[in-house]
Amino acid sequence: RGSDHLISKGVEVRTGAAATSAEGAEATFAPSVARDATPEQKAEAAARSFREETGALVWAAGIGARPLVTKLAESLGQSDLRGLKVDKRMRVVGAEDVDAIGDAALSGFPPTAQVAAQQGKHVGR
Repeated sequence: RGSDHLISKGVEVRTGAAATSAEGAEATFAPSVARDATPEQKAEAAARSFREETGALVWAAGIGARPLVTKLAESLGQSDLRGLKVDKRMRVVGAEDVDAIGDAALSGFPPTAQVAAQQGKHVGR
């Protein structure tokens, strides 16, 4: 795991925490909450936030579908809402004349910039 390597180098690794702001040599952290957290849960997490001095702040986060992509997938009756299901030519399944690439597409390839660039070239041909 990447975190094991960082820890072996003396880096403090935190998970389950959200960096809510950073200014100068300080950052504010709060417990992470789910996207669909209630206002009460969000308020509780905010109340538990704290500021800390940092030497360097490295933020790594997961990815998730943009709300528009989720709505489109729902409207097409797709069950996996992480992205739009596409065929091998990057055409959105269930839609006519619509292509999707990158992290908007469930193509079987990782949603990275490198893959998106290749998919963009393919779709542009």
